[in-house]
Amino acid sequence: MSAGCNGVILELTESALIDNSEGVQKFPQRAQALGCEIALDDFGTGFFSLGYLRNFEFDLLKIDKTFIDKLDNTRN
Repeated sequence: MSAGCNGVILELTESALIDNSEGVQKFPQRAQALGCEIALDDFGTGFFSLGYLRNFEFDLLKIDKTFIDKLDNTRN
């Protein structure tokens, strides 16, 4: 029997991944290798930029509502 986590989505916050240690950087890859999906939760509330997202392979990106609410949707 495998010790995989099929069907499990692990939600990680920006603050959990901001640490540049090797273990933190490799955790999402290792979890995905076991069959887990990785979601970045509350994007837009911390220090991540869109460019930083390239350092990880997320299955889901959950954008924080407060970030969306601040966008200006008016067009001239």
